[in-house]
Amino acid sequence: MGREKGDGNDLVQGAISEGIEAILQRHPRFRGMQQAVTQHVDPQRLKNGLRGIEQYIIQLESKRGKEFSDQERAQMLYNGVVNYVASGGAFDDDGKEIILRKSLEERAKKGPRSWEAQRELKGEQYLEKVTVAFRELYDRFKQGDYVQHMPEVAKAVTTVYNMGFLGPALDLMKQYGLIDRKRYALIKKNIIKRTERAVEETTQKMEEYSSGEQPNYGSAGHGRAVAAGLGLAGLGVMLFSGTRATGGVIGGSFSELLLPFSGVLLLVASWLLLGKVRRSMSAGSFK
Repeated sequence: MGREKGDGNDLVQGAISEGIEAILQRHPRFRGMQQAVTQHVDPQRLKNGLRGIEQYIIQLESKRGKEFSDQERAQMLYNGVVNYVASGGAFDDDGKEIILRKSLEERAKKGPRSWEAQRELKGEQYLEKVTVAFRELYDRFKQGDYVQHMPEVAKAVTTVYNMGFLGPALDLMKQYGLIDRKRYALIKKNIIKRTERAVEETTQKMEEYSSGEQPNYGSAGHGRAVAAGLGLAGLGVMLFSGTRATGGVIGGSFSELLLPFSGVLLLVASWLLLGKVRRSMSAGSFK
């Protein structure tokens, strides 16, 4: 090739990296896991691919009746390796299954239970699409003080972000035989359902904030208002029962019932306020 061995290795390594990047563009659920994806490049399959690319270059030279320059050969080899890796040809069997979902796609195209595989593939594609979008949302939340202003949205976004990690992690466990097919299917179904709920919750909270409405249950203002109302009601009942303003109309037994009732109202109010404090503190843990 007219290059030193080190230069040739650098060329191949650069081509592998670009090929992996192309895969991550098509399968963004593995974004940020480039090293783990690269580990599935099989040396023997890569070697076979290089040999095939070099033979193809020789055939082209034979057809044109003239050799390529060293620069032309290097560029053709580089492009060939990029395309070979990007196609998954250099991956080991685990890489092809975990990253490219080869067997799932094949089962979705044909077979007696292709409909089942199609549904599973559709769920995987949904998770991948949502994971990409919410990873960007999550990063934006980290860049500002939005968590303090919109804790409900932050909580929903974080849930989807976490599901984006659980999906590929579960696939790895299945591929390496750490979980059986039945439990895998159940957990993956739960991941999809929880993701759908969190996406819907995110949309709902965004609607509330964009319209200027107070968020539903879970918002600080609404929770405090309910707690304050219950607290005032409890105090009012307590005072009312203590004054016995109606004298003979309200008997002693009825007043005795009002006192514990007022205590219950005060306890509920305290519980709501404490719950809001805990949720506010947990919202600050968004990292």
